[in-house]
Amino acid sequence: GGQGIALPCDHGDDKQVEAVFQEVAKRTGGHLDILVNNAFKDPSLGNPEVDRKLTEGAKFYELPLSVWDDMHIVGLRSHYVASYYAAPLLLAAAQKEAVAGSSWRPFLCTTSSFG
Repeated sequence: GGQGIALPCDHGDDKQVEAVFQEVAKRTGGHLDILVNNAFKDPSLGNPEVDRKLTEGAKFYELPLSVWDDMHIVGLRSHYVASYYAAPLLLAAAQKEAVAGSSWRPFLCTTSSFG
């Protein structure tokens, strides 16, 4: 019976991520029950050569090193950044529930995929 909050955000921009959690805190009184991390940047976006190589099934060592950066700066680092800003809200929710005598705990889920 909760309410989700959808906000646009470029997960490659830490300031936008921070602003999202400030907005969530404002709307919820500093309470967050669940965070699902699922961000990804397509390394072929705007790069026809990488797109061609990926389409042809290139091995990782046949791709430019920038592919690693594209996938991990957004696809992995952003999970950490979002969790960093969410943690105080998740912990506040847990504390509130503990004071009320509940055994409820907040939930953090990290998932990602490629291909």
